[in-house]
Amino acid sequence: MHIGMLPLTGTTSPQHMKEDLQAEQFTLSPEDIRRIETIAL
Repeated sequence: MHIGMLPLTGTTSPQHMKEDLQAEQFTLSPEDIRRIETIAL
């Protein structure tokens, strides 16, 4: 989400749904973002 991509989620587990919704509160460091952006390069 930090780099303009949305994660695809899907579950029938109430616990996993709660965890998925908490993703909006998760933040990545600038270094983590750089690493993710270069994975496919």
